[in-house]
Amino acid sequence: MTIEESIYKVEREFEKITDHHAKMLVEVNAKEATSLYSIANLYDIEPFFAELQGERLENPTFILSDDDFDPEDDDLYLYTLDLEDKKVFLKQLILGKSLSYDTFFDYKKDVIKSTSIYVNKKERKAIKLCYLFLENRMPDLYIECSQYGVQAKKYRKDKNVLLGYDLFLKDSKQPHCTVDFIYNQKEETLERIEQKQYGDRKNKLVLYQRQDPEKDIDATLQQIEDYLVKETYKQISNLPNLKEQVYCILFEYNMQGVFPPTIAIGLEKERGAEKTLGNYEIWDHYNAPDMYYFSEDETLDVNYYDEKIQREYLFVDQINSRVKSKDFSDWKNKVLETYLRIAKRLMHMDFSGCFEKTNDFLIMVRDFEEYNNEECFTVLKKYKEENKL
Repeated sequence: MTIEESIYKVEREFEKITDHHAKMLVEVNAKEATSLYSIANLYDIEPFFAELQGERLENPTFILSDDDFDPEDDDLYLYTLDLEDKKVFLKQLILGKSLSYDTFFDYKKDVIKSTSIYVNKKERKAIKLCYLFLENRMPDLYIECSQYGVQAKKYRKDKNVLLGYDLFLKDSKQPHCTVDFIYNQKEETLERIEQKQYGDRKNKLVLYQRQDPEKDIDATLQQIEDYLVKETYKQISNLPNLKEQVYCILFEYNMQGVFPPTIAIGLEKERGAEKTLGNYEIWDHYNAPDMYYFSEDETLDVNYYDEKIQREYLFVDQINSRVKSKDFSDWKNKVLETYLRIAKRLMHMDFSGCFEKTNDFLIMVRDFEEYNNEECFTVLKKYKEENKL
């Protein structure tokens, strides 16, 4: 069976997986199995599933006492498994009473299947259907189908080592991208996962980087700050002259993915009539999607994805995902202060080779989910005035 035929078959099956939820649950409950709780997503059929999500399971354990679980911050998984055969039959992410994500696992000789269904009192919703096909007991083809589409990963191997995979999307004859698994040969552990667009062996997107447990977050934030200041100035200075007056350079970020930010340039002609300092329409004027020159729309050619700095972004993402609720406010402020320092440093730099500044030109930042425009504007406007910039 070809990859295209396999994708089509899985797509058709996905449409009906909710019909079998009750039957699969009965089958699991009939097995002689053990039930154990954990705060971690310990198992899935996709090779390196945790690393591909930017995570790494550090000595994960099951919950053995109340001290192992914090209901305010921790997820709660219930595993039904055979400890002797080391097979998981059911993984449930428990969200509340009669509310869960149920993932069933089925094992055949050369294929492993997982079926994920969202369950509440009123309905069952199909989430994901996955197949992992094996060849000589090694992963050969992984197919994943969800409401967002379907994809296939054809693995490259050397003896008993997975080298990576080619990613195919529906109806594509050529791989969409290639992914490489890079190992630490001395320790025989996965060191990094890199993605490249098909046919482009130069530009890399780092999906995972094994981190030094002694790595310091403050030093990392300083490194990212220095990089963003340097690259922003260099790349904007090298743009063709816009031949327009510019009233701001705007960085936008959010706490879901802290770095890198998007960046936009606000043209004076894009502003409305209310543009004196006493009548600033802060919400209207500092919203990157409203600006023509916006990196996310690819109308502004600024790229913050150098390979080395991507590793630092991933470290910040790992820290971000582990911050406890009681510490989140302090962490959020630490991120904001980093962005404010970036803006303040850039205000001292000369962009005259690219554009003409308005008198009220400002380097501005904002968390677009926090709606902190006014707070950032006040701080940065005050800094500009005090430094006579």
